[in-house]
Amino acid sequence: MIPYSDLLQDMMRLALTTAALTIPAISVAYFLVSHEEEESKRMSKVIGYGTIAAIVLIMCSIFSFGVLSFGYEEQPAAFAISGIMFVVGLVLLLYILIVLAGFKREIPMIKPKPAPAAP
Repeated sequence: MIPYSDLLQDMMRLALTTAALTIPAISVAYFLVSHEEEESKRMSKVIGYGTIAAIVLIMCSIFSFGVLSFGYEEQPAAFAISGIMFVVGLVLLLYILIVLAGFKREIPMIKPKPAPAAP
């Protein structure tokens, strides 16, 4: 089994890298919101959830760094808390990808044609 300290270091690196890569996506979403009105609802979800995901991942990295710095890496509770924050951040990023892929878009409803008037 891999020691908790190695897992925490890997989790910290991956969380920081993922948070750093989320920031350009948020910037692109801001650009699209300001230029295209029809995409504003979808891009506002990307901006909101992307920002929350980046914050959670950075907090996970800070917590992991604190655990490693103070020597609590062998405590299962510290590893569990860091792991939960990491998974929450990744689930938020998964939701962003689903929104960007278009799976959460509203389906346009077909309006029924009015019946022709009787002569």
